[in-house]
Formats: sequence, structure tokens, C-alpha cells
Amino acid sequence: MGSSAAFTVQLSGVLPMQSNHHLEEQGYESEKFLAYFKSVEYLPGGIESGFRDVTQKKAFEPRLLHIKGERYPRMFHVEMTGSSLNEGDVFILDMDDKIYLWPGKECNVNEKMKALEICTNLRKNERDCKAEIYFPREDDEVDKEFWGHLGGKPPSLNPAVPDTENAMGEDQVYYFYKVSNETGKLLTTEIKERPLTVEHLDTNDTFILELANHVYIWIGKGANVEEKKNALIIGKQFVKAHNKPKGTRVTRLVEKAEDTLFKSYFNGFYPILKVDHGANMGFDMSVTQNQDMAEIANKKREACN
Repeated sequence: MGSSAAFTVQLSGVLPMQSNHHLEEQGYESEKFLAYFKSVEYLPGGIESGFRDVTQKKAFEPRLLHIKGERYPRMFHVEMTGSSLNEGDVFILDMDDKIYLWPGKECNVNEKMKALEICTNLRKNERDCKAEIYFPREDDEVDKEFWGHLGGKPPSLNPAVPDTENAMGEDQVYYFYKVSNETGKLLTTEIKERPLTVEHLDTNDTFILELANHVYIWIGKGANVEEKKNALIIGKQFVKAHNKPKGTRVTRLVEKAEDTLFKSYFNGFYPILKVDHGANMGFDMSVTQNQDMAEIANKKREACN
């Protein structure tokens, strides 16, 4: 594995744009990886049952995303069935060219805003504006289509679930670490500060975002050369040291080429709307000023707590 990891880094060096690396393990390949091949056969050293015919599979795999969190909502992948939904959170059904945003009746405004942010990013940055966003709870026909993708609407929807971390399942808990190999050994220091922001991602360092079945290795542009070369190996060592389940995905991300799931765990990846008031509009600055809407919202939130 070490040789292949080194070659991927060398290949990245000659490509005209930034690239990310995904570690694929025999028997636990992702659908996206398999979609590139008409069929897969394991040669001697593998297993007979390893053959899989993927001629009918498409590159895109539909997914149901769960947006949950009282103050700092995060995105989680859940099973694509109607029973995964509840009235206390927001859900996004991503069907490639159609993106459905379904808010529970008791979800909070932060979850709604985070879900809309994610949908907009998917449509604009990952689908080149070729996808459309739909709101099932506002249109009966869209609602029927939405539940059809999930195998039908259940007789009753699950009630709201508390947004406290203790109430979250193991698949919804995440951890963030700074990586260092200065001593010759791989050392990880957990960063417990919340919310996570883009400022935590120092361009001169390497970081690990640990999810239930996925480990991201984020490489800053000025990170240690050895860390850049051995990112996937670092990821595998981390998986083993933390007793992660078999088949845990390991992804190497480089700065400025992060995917939507990774971005959803950090505040600040998307520009905050600023509204011009005060002097720029010809008014007295003692009355109104240029306002940072995010800062105002945070102050109001703190005042209520």
C-alpha cells in the first residue's frame, strides 16, 4: 500500500489541478469506484465471491442526508427509507438532478439554514446548476415523488429527537484532530473546541476529521512533505489505532479541494451575506453601520442562552 500511496502523490504533482485521494479496500469498494469498471474480478490471492458485475450501476448513488444540531447543525448519511425521517430535524434527498429538502415540523431555524446552504452548494458547485431544488412539504406532487424514492410514506412519522450530543447515535458523533509526526511517531491531538471553523484548518498542518465510518485526512498546502506523501497510510494507522469498523473509508483531501460532506462540519466555507447600510447608503454612521449578519445573529443567540 505504501508504494501505491507514494505514486498517487507523484501523480498529483503533475496534474494541472488539485486532486483528492480515496483509499479503496478489496471487498469494501465504493459504488463510485465500481462504476468505472464493467466487471471486477479478484485474481489469485483474493476470493471467488469477489466477482461483481456492475454493468448496470450508475456513477451517482442516491443518498439521504440528515441535518441535525441545535446551534451548530451537521450532516450525516442515513438509510434511504421513510423510517429514517423524524419531525425534529431536516433531511435532504439527493437524487443527482433533483435535490429534495424536507424540514421536520419541529426542526430549528439553524437546521433549516444549514440544509439550504448544503442544497445550494450541491446544486451550484457539484452539479454546475443543472440540478433543481424541491420542497416536498409545499407541493403535493413533489411530496408524492419524494416518498416514492424512499419506498413509500410510513403510516406515522417518527417524533422529534433531542439535539443534545448525548441523544445522538454513534453514527452522528464526530471528532477532530491535529496530526504531528515531528517525533518520528504519528501523534494526534484532539481539538474539542466547537463549532469547528475554517480557521481551525491551518494551511501549514495536517488534520483528521473522524466520522463513524469515514476518516478524512486534510492536507494544508504548507504541510510537512512526509505527511503529504503518507496521508493514506496515516489514515490507515488511525483507523487501526481507534478500532474503527472494517470497511471504514479513508479520504485524503487537499486544501481548497474539500467535498460537501467535509465542508458541512466547518463554519465559514461559504461567504456570509453582508448588507450595506450607513455611510455607504448616505446615512449617518452614528445611526447605522455596515453589518455582519453572522455576528449579529451569534450575539442574539448568546443573549438568549
